[in-house]
Amino acid sequence: MRTPWIDTAKGIGICLVVYGHVARAIMASGIASGDPVLTSIDAMIYSFHMPLFFFLAGFLFPATLERHGVKGTLARKFDTVAYPYVVWSIVQGSLEVLLSKWTNGHTTVTEVLQLFLAPRAQFWFLFALFMIELVATPLYRLTSRRWYPLLALIAFPGAAGLFDANVLGTPHLWYVQKYFFLFACGSIVKGFEPRLFSSRRWLLAPTLLAFMIAQWMVLRGLPDATHRQEIAQSATALGFAAMSLPFVLVASMNLSDLKLPWLSAIGVASFPIYLAHVLTAAGVRIALTKAFHVHDMRVHLILGCFAGVVLPMLLHRASRRAPLAWLFEPPRLVAMSKWQTA
Repeated sequence: MRTPWIDTAKGIGICLVVYGHVARAIMASGIASGDPVLTSIDAMIYSFHMPLFFFLAGFLFPATLERHGVKGTLARKFDTVAYPYVVWSIVQGSLEVLLSKWTNGHTTVTEVLQLFLAPRAQFWFLFALFMIELVATPLYRLTSRRWYPLLALIAFPGAAGLFDANVLGTPHLWYVQKYFFLFACGSIVKGFEPRLFSSRRWLLAPTLLAFMIAQWMVLRGLPDATHRQEIAQSATALGFAAMSLPFVLVASMNLSDLKLPWLSAIGVASFPIYLAHVLTAAGVRIALTKAFHVHDMRVHLILGCFAGVVLPMLLHRASRRAPLAWLFEPPRLVAMSKWQTA
């Protein structure tokens, strides 16, 4: 059974992801190079939008583990996270290699084939999430909910950048170090969901104030690129996320009361959008610049974001009726969850 406010939060988050990638692409292409407004919005979005998804993953994880057990959970994570990561890393990477003369990057075959050692593009999130859930599955099974705060406390130094778990130059443990704390916090908050939801109206103002303070602090660091990089690797980034996420969650709870079907639909489809939005948005950008010679920043932003959200949703729907289902879910022969329950 789906939770409406979770779908709303996912809808908000994935829209910000799409916008962020579209805006960065048009800045990298020279269409809006160094635009101060886009730079400011970029800094604000990236201070909390990916932490939101790690938090929500942790929020939903205990129920999945309770429902399916260790073996069932691991099987499903291979099917729903690892499989799409491999397939889309190859699909998108191959297209980037073929179309490199028209894109902002110059992807090589070697880079694509290193997907098990170093994730590329937006797929770093799937790589990180799988590593985290691989650790969390046995760990959560061995502990009860009352010990989740201790897990978060143990994970906090790594999230704050107080030590480096980058073993042999690979990101496998680094991602666990960096984001397990947010995942664990989501699991903790799950236990308070009824109380938070019932208090959603009076929590809106104080969380909005905290959000505005955090974003004001983010914008203060914009003039100095070195300073921004230092912030991103420090406990300060975690602080910005901690101050911003409560408002996004509370706002999602309040917005769910309005029953916005379009936003909920985007949230439900957030995963296929995440997988395919870079390709669809890049296709629109290339068509606009090369075929129609359009270089207006506003046109690129609007059409790029529209294509990044809507086209993946249509592709996902079409894949259910065409021989393209393998793009989003594994065939039975490689689906671990189906073998595990057979």
